[in-house]
Amino acid sequence: MTSNGDERDEEVRRIGGDERKTSASDAADKADSGAEHTSDGELEKTKQVEKSSSLVFGYLNLFSDGVHNFTDGMALGSAFLIYGSVGGWSRTMFLLAHELPQEIGDFGILVRSGFTESKALFFNFLSALVALAGTALVLVWGNEPGQSSLIEGFTAGGFIYIAVAGVLAEMNNSGQSTLRNTVCHLISLMLGMGVALGISLLE
Repeated sequence: MTSNGDERDEEVRRIGGDERKTSASDAADKADSGAEHTSDGELEKTKQVEKSSSLVFGYLNLFSDGVHNFTDGMALGSAFLIYGSVGGWSRTMFLLAHELPQEIGDFGILVRSGFTESKALFFNFLSALVALAGTALVLVWGNEPGQSSLIEGFTAGGFIYIAVAGVLAEMNNSGQSTLRNTVCHLISLMLGMGVALGISLLE
């Protein structure tokens, strides 16, 4: 009897130990599953935040591109008013050479920000149409005496702002502040100023 009782007690203890191991294993599995779900949820939230930030950056780029195109349109209108058809068309060619690579870059920025290709093309086209508004404003307003010089000054100030706020800021944030890169940047700026001066003298 004693031997049978001991065997039963031992079997009960063994079954109880197995049940405790099973519950501990289930608890560990639940904890791992909960941690995995939490990690997936946090990753999903991070992706949503990054996506919304990219879209905001895309719309801000559209706004700045629209302001830039408006300034370009004013430059074209003032060129036709002040310098005639020769000066106007020469500046048109200059702006086309400047705008084509920029618009391609803006399209890439919009696609990278989360826009579809068709949506990026559509909004980029709308942004380019703002240049016509700038040209129309100059042609209407510039017919009044003394307004052409004001328009020319405003347009020049817009280009200077773009150069200072955009180009120089990008040069400073490039992370490569070696002497060689600085000299190359300065030479490029001087060449650009030389080209602009040459065009103005030819006009």
